[in-house]
Amino acid sequence: MRHFRTLCITVMLASLLLSLSINTANATQASNIANNEFNQAAKQHLSLAQVEQDVALLKEAYSRLHPAYSRYTTELEMDAAWQAISDKAAKNGLNVGEFYLAIQKALTHIKCDHTKANLPKTIKKERNEQPLYLPFTWVWIDNTAIVTSATQASGLQKY
Repeated sequence: MRHFRTLCITVMLASLLLSLSINTANATQASNIANNEFNQAAKQHLSLAQVEQDVALLKEAYSRLHPAYSRYTTELEMDAAWQAISDKAAKNGLNVGEFYLAIQKALTHIKCDHTKANLPKTIKKERNEQPLYLPFTWVWIDNTAIVTSATQASGLQKY
């Protein structure tokens, strides 16, 4: 039970740190969020210094607090995963969305189903307002996917 509580605290702390670091990247982003310019904020470019600072904070928090941080992977592999984020930022730069995905990828190395990065508010709102995956809904009937509704943009026709 103690490990579970520690894990919950770890996940909450890391998510909070990620959320705070991404959402307070600079005053412009906060202004964009206040003005509902979520799409632009999600694509905001982060400097290498911002990425490295956030990665260092996340690495420190996870390595100290997560009970399974190096249980299924080595510390060297985790270090490489964190370093890959900074390397990618140094090479191509990262926007908030790319940074989130890079952190999510690094966290998969921990191999804990409870460990994930929460979506930044900018991306979460955009994702909830715009269709992301399929422009239709469907159900399984006798091992067959049956489309029950579709948008005109999907190109699907009713027969």
